[in-house]
Amino acid sequence: MNAGLFRSLVLDHSRNNVGVQRTMAVLLPLLELNSQFFIAMILLLGGYRVLHPGIGTQIGDLIQFFFLASLFFSPIQALGNQYNQALSAMAGAERVFKLLDTKPEWEDAPDARELPPIQGRVEFRHVTFGYDRSRTMLHDINFAAEPGQTVALVGHTGSGKTSIINLISKFYLPTQGEVLIDGHEVRKVRGESLHRQMGIVLQQNFLFTGTVMDNIRLGRPAAKDEEVIEAVRKLDCLDLIATLPEGFATRVGERGTGLSLGQRQLICFARAMLADPRILILDEATSSVDAITEARLQKALATLLKARTSFVVAHRLSTIRHADLLLVLNQGRIVERGTHNQLLVKNGMYADLYRQFIQTDEADR
Repeated sequence: MNAGLFRSLVLDHSRNNVGVQRTMAVLLPLLELNSQFFIAMILLLGGYRVLHPGIGTQIGDLIQFFFLASLFFSPIQALGNQYNQALSAMAGAERVFKLLDTKPEWEDAPDARELPPIQGRVEFRHVTFGYDRSRTMLHDINFAAEPGQTVALVGHTGSGKTSIINLISKFYLPTQGEVLIDGHEVRKVRGESLHRQMGIVLQQNFLFTGTVMDNIRLGRPAAKDEEVIEAVRKLDCLDLIATLPEGFATRVGERGTGLSLGQRQLICFARAMLADPRILILDEATSSVDAITEARLQKALATLLKARTSFVVAHRLSTIRHADLLLVLNQGRIVERGTHNQLLVKNGMYADLYRQFIQTDEADR
């Protein structure tokens, strides 16, 4: 969603909200005023008639009318509430349908072809990119990741790590330059065929209501139960699933309610293992778990990364020190590249970050 559309939706939301709130502010008090005014008139007129014996009104008649007035106005009050809820629902539905009807910023080219089975080579050639044309996030990025390599993206917040991941995933297209997957420029291949051969594990893991088995099977919906169990076995984490109340049949709430952070992350790892992608992206995948749980997940992570082209974004040293290639980014540019040991010898920006990593790890412990 571009910035203009976002602002438009926010303004529409504000205008609709103001209109709905104004109607609610008038309608409900007006209904309440009418009912109270009517009851006051009954008490005045009825009291007058009761206090004058010649009219013939009994006190019991006044009490009866008083309670009947409440019975009469209660449904009207309920109808007013329903009307207000309908207004709110229609305002919300209008925004939702406007968003659904909005065309994406880009679509696959008409002549885009299916991406054949890939080995996992990823190359950036003079890539420049910005979410907004007035502000560039990446500047002339060049690197190549060979099949099976693990590439770690290191840098401060806002340095461009997530932008690189978004370009590899074809969530966005480069402003200039080329992103190639096994020599195929991403603009010329269908996004769906690329995503089928790619796995992503994020810091905020996506789990839905269902069983643990169902959540893992999301990685490959056609997989059999035995294949799901085998994926967890490859990660050497069957014992962790066994500790759950009903094992793979344990019910999971929305967003993973009922599971610890480590268990949720394990399910996401198993999901990626089941999908068996050629390109794997880990974006802060272990930053939400404690050091003890992370030590166990690191073993599963090593198995998951094996023989796959992997891109790792992490703030913890244990996740990146064994990477085949470290790319250090600063303000959208690659300022250093090499292995962990090579960059320490340079004593540059990565060495400074390394010392910060050590301090953070010691503080976590």
